[in-house]
Amino acid sequence: MESLCQFSTLIVRKPCINLIHGITNANLGQPNYKLAVNQHNNYIDKLKLCDVQVEVLDALDEYPDSTFVEDVAICTKNCAIITNPGASSRKGEIIGMHDILAKYYSNIERIEAGLPSESRLETLRKQVVIETK
Repeated sequence: MESLCQFSTLIVRKPCINLIHGITNANLGQPNYKLAVNQHNNYIDKLKLCDVQVEVLDALDEYPDSTFVEDVAICTKNCAIITNPGASSRKGEIIGMHDILAKYYSNIERIEAGLPSESRLETLRKQVVIETK
């Protein structure tokens, strides 16, 4: 079995103030913005301990779920794939991702038809590494 590729740079996006309006199907109550920012900063600190560079993108206040950049960019050893989120409230998150990914990839593909279904994503997870950013 081929080993998973190792990344030298990870991309994350700061949580935005509107994350309290994000999409959820969990019954956990409204997110706490200050707590989310603190947890995200701790997450970045832990990533840096893994001998990787961390590129931190600015928050996108107009997109409550934009912290989850792994939903809009699937990164593999050989290419990056910009998805097309299924939720209309997330469509704009892909704007600017090509320029960000072009710093690390010469081969950038796009999924035009929409985000793969949940079952398709599970298959992809078994075949490629999806970076959490």
